[in-house]
Amino acid sequence: MIKAIAQFTLLVVSLTLPSFGAQAQTMSYGQQDVSCDSWTQDRELDGIRSHQYQAWVTGFISGAEWTSPLATADTDAGAIVGWTDQYCAKNPLHDLHFAATVLVSELKGEANK
Repeated sequence: MIKAIAQFTLLVVSLTLPSFGAQAQTMSYGQQDVSCDSWTQDRELDGIRSHQYQAWVTGFISGAEWTSPLATADTDAGAIVGWTDQYCAKNPLHDLHFAATVLVSELKGEANK
């Protein structure tokens, strides 16, 4: 199941990352309609939705790693979720997809240093 999610995420990321720098509208499947505020509220409840969101974000980052090198050597799922917690707390009106693309962009920048 995880392999299928990673493969699907790879496909989605490969279609969305080239246009990220141009600020083009991209399509993402899964959690594109989830706000950062929802992420934060569901994380506080620690329910099934929170775990689904976490799986989606970590899968998105994993898929991005397949398309181009990211600075993920010292990154684990806990760090990805922690970064998303902080980002969403500061940006509750952003959606989860955008938060994940910001993290990918940051990790790409670190990898290119």
